[in-house]
Amino acid sequence: MGDSVALLARGGARLVQLRTKGETDRALLERAREAAAAARQGGRLLVVNDRAGVAVTSVLARASDPEAAVRGLLAAMGGAR
Repeated sequence: MGDSVALLARGGARLVQLRTKGETDRALLERAREAAAAARQGGRLLVVNDRAGVAVTSVLARASDPEAAVRGLLAAMGGAR
């Protein structure tokens, strides 16, 4: 997955969408982590569709301050500040 994201980034894609059906949350989370690392390295944005929990977990897993990351996510969604 990371190799595919890196190729897309080198090809000029600004945003990469990760969407998969039929995988467990654990398998999708592993793909999301790998894809997020490659996207970050290429200066690109990764979007994880269909599984909000996996998307949030992939953000929190790389956050140096998970509490601040949660506050930022909530603020971005118009929630608690």
